[in-house]
Amino acid sequence: MADKSEPCAIGPTLLTGASPRSRKKDIMHYLHVVFFWLILVSAIPVNAHSENSPNPKTPRQANDYHWVPGVIDIRSAISDGSHTPDALADLGHQRGLGILLLSDHERVAVEYGIFPLRKFFKYTKQLPSVETFGWDQYLDIIDTANHRHDDVLLIPGVESSPFYYWSGLPFSKTGLTLNNWERHLLVFGLQSVQDFADLPTIGKTPGLTWRNQPPALILFAGAILIGLILLRLKGLRSKTGIMITTLGLIGCIDAIHLGKSQYDQYHGDQKIAPYQEFIDHVTSRGGLTFWNHPGTNSGKRLLPPIQLNTPPYSEVVTESDNYTGIAVLSGEAFIDAEPGGRWDQTLEEYCVGRRQRPVWGIATADFHQDGRHGEHLGDYTTVFAIRSLNQQEVLEALERGRMYAVKGSQPNQDRLLKFALTDTSKVIRAISGEEIELSGERALIEISINASSGSAHPLTLKLIENGQIIVTITEETPVLRHLEIQPPSGRKNYYRLDISSDNCRILSNPIFTRPASTNPTAHNR
Repeated sequence: MADKSEPCAIGPTLLTGASPRSRKKDIMHYLHVVFFWLILVSAIPVNAHSENSPNPKTPRQANDYHWVPGVIDIRSAISDGSHTPDALADLGHQRGLGILLLSDHERVAVEYGIFPLRKFFKYTKQLPSVETFGWDQYLDIIDTANHRHDDVLLIPGVESSPFYYWSGLPFSKTGLTLNNWERHLLVFGLQSVQDFADLPTIGKTPGLTWRNQPPALILFAGAILIGLILLRLKGLRSKTGIMITTLGLIGCIDAIHLGKSQYDQYHGDQKIAPYQEFIDHVTSRGGLTFWNHPGTNSGKRLLPPIQLNTPPYSEVVTESDNYTGIAVLSGEAFIDAEPGGRWDQTLEEYCVGRRQRPVWGIATADFHQDGRHGEHLGDYTTVFAIRSLNQQEVLEALERGRMYAVKGSQPNQDRLLKFALTDTSKVIRAISGEEIELSGERALIEISINASSGSAHPLTLKLIENGQIIVTITEETPVLRHLEIQPPSGRKNYYRLDISSDNCRILSNPIFTRPASTNPTAHNR
């Protein structure tokens, strides 16, 4: 950085006090340096796409796994929650929860700068987050809480707002609007402080990703050129040339964007690109990303002196790629988890080869304080199939789709005791997140559901094949069913469950089938 800016800084010194011929030579040299700078910046490549794409695993023995309930999307007192990580572990123990995935705010900061010198004349508002608390301290305090609790595992993660943009003008009748500030991605599985600190959200300290701003650069480069011409003259015009050249240099520095993300908040809606950049960055470092509450209806409101505008953004489910999953159950309605919705569209795209990895479904709690707004820790759970209670097992289950999502007040939640698909001729069984090769035309699906309280109550079960409901069953718990199916031939298929009652809803992750002639796609990280 210093080497590239040095010719600009010493330009006026080289030009003053030299002979006319020397001045002309220096001016030409200086212009070559300036335009080389602009060409270099504009040529920087952007948006490398990650190729890491784990697919469903081939089946293991179903009895290898234990089903352990957990909660995803928990804010602690480190950001805007009310409980310390240690207190959350205690509360999880009381509720019979084995896994708590914390997602404190990665960074809560917005910035507005006045054109044309946005870096020099700006206002920044920042609230408590992991960034202000300290990444080392955040990971250490969670690690300490884990050492104090044997039966509850806390896993560190963050909720990020990778991008936002401004519209409107300050002090105008309509004022400023902060757009898409509440488009959130959850991040888990990063292993180092540096991995978390390097997340490409806009507004962070400079990094290695550059983005040029041609109109501003042309404007300030023109000012430098005029200033250099005036420097050749004597008296007041020469002093004016020094001033104009200096302002042009300051403007060039301000206009060139150096940051963790290649995007900024002043160039309007960038569609899916900033989020895809974020997803690919996390994936390239072995992390997992989940779209949180894409059906939100709470993102549009007045927050004086600005207006917040984050409309529902479920379109990102199909527009983005390479992410791990989405919140199919949360406090916000998400109609695209319904049969044939956008979730099913992504699964179908995976089956026909247009998407590298399946999209898994989770429940997210948006938990801040127990009892707030009548909600409690455990009302939104994700139940994991794991072999032992450790971070690697849980993250693998998350990555591979070995879990199901539950929405319902404790202790009245239903439990999906079994959802498995068996090739009857080979006696091979697959559970959610797994893929099975069928040797024949038919397969058997086993379903077992019970109420946590043990009491009987009616529920409705829907078996979904490739986005279409093929079986609907209404009966009282406990439910035990064996359903024979004949998957469509010549293609990869998937099956998932949608279970609902008065007090509870369960969405399973899919089981995939492929015909015997298809080569396995299983890939282990």
